Amino acid sequence: IQMKKISIVIPTYNSELTLGKTLKSVFNQTYKNFEVFIVDSYSKDGTKKLIKSFNSKKIKVFNVPNSKKLSYARYYGIKQAKGSFVAFLDSDDYWDKKKLHIQSKLIKKYKFCSTGFSLVKGKKKLSFINYPKFISIKSLLYDRPIANSSVMVDRNLIYKISKKYQNVDYAEDYLWWIIVLKKLKKTLFINKNLTFVRVMDKS
Repeated sequence: IQMKKISIVIPTYNSELTLGKTLKSVFNQTYKNFEVFIVDSYSKDGTKKLIKSFNSKKIKVFNVPNSKKLSYARYYGIKQAKGSFVAFLDSDDYWDKKKLHIQSKLIKKYKFCSTGFSLVKGKKKLSFINYPKFISIKSLLYDRPIANSSVMVDRNLIYKISKKYQNVDYAEDYLWWIIVLKKLKKTLFINKNLTFVRVMDKS
């Protein structure tokens, strides 16, 4: 079976303390047909050096002005993407090594899927897995069951939406998912904890 290419979009800004673990979790994936687009807002720390240390042709780095919104950085990454699907990953989150493999098998029918996730603070983990198999707009609005770093989505679908909504001030990912759900009616939720979302003291 032909493995479809997955484009991973990672916005960064002064992320040297967390990005190493994030990128390791990408390169540890059992699914290998991916490319990584890092969209950096001109980091002033060692982010660039850290990225170079991975020495991988799969990584491409683009710079966007820091004045731009996160939604624009993600849109910019999607615009460069050559893959059939886009996976989002924030620069302080990380994945289980089977994440892309499991999602790539299940997404074909659905165009959009997300996974269970843990909030990680220091050594403590709080897991969110028992959402329904299909997420509707209602559950999206009331339960907030979708973690941005758990999402995989059909590139053509998300490109159109992200292009239209590339300058959103707040919770741009949620706005995008609501529009996705209006189009698809429901999206698949994989009841496995495959995504780890770091909670910083500030957030």
